[in-house]
Amino acid sequence: MDSETTSNEEAANQAGAVPSETTRNEVWQDLLDAARLSRYYQNLADRHQRRRRTIQFLLLAAATSGIATLQDLLPDPTQQIAAAAVAILVVWDFFGDHARKAAVLYAIRLECKRLESQWQKLWAAINRSALDDAEAIRQCEQLGQRLNEITGQAGLVGVEVDEELNRTCAEDAYKVVQERNAA
Repeated sequence: MDSETTSNEEAANQAGAVPSETTRNEVWQDLLDAARLSRYYQNLADRHQRRRRTIQFLLLAAATSGIATLQDLLPDPTQQIAAAAVAILVVWDFFGDHARKAAVLYAIRLECKRLESQWQKLWAAINRSALDDAEAIRQCEQLGQRLNEITGQAGLVGVEVDEELNRTCAEDAYKVVQERNAA
């Protein structure tokens, strides 16, 4: 690239014709974040759904296996343990609210996926120099605000952050987004 081309690009950039490197970096990081969150909330939703199914299966097994009938055949301590186990499952199911958490997490995941797609489109527009810096920043901020709104819903239903899962999803998202945008 010659110095005249470089100075023309710098002049266009200063005039707001193309997004700055700072804006490009911000959009790229936000794209990676949306991809990470999409994977993260999918995994959390799956986890809560598995917990719910496990609890339901165990409660079904307890109810249909004739524990009440078998308890007469079991020694007293075993009867008490079986009754306590069923009580713990019922309480865990009631207070864990895994079905509600899974539903909220799946909704968050769908919105994160939609936002990831919009960030991907924004990234493509930036690469085509189809947006000026101000417009790229405006769109990125709108997407970021929506992402914060939707992911905040997880805290409202008591979903705890899983840092290890977060790291795993970040690594996976980085690989996928990097490969998708390598061309």
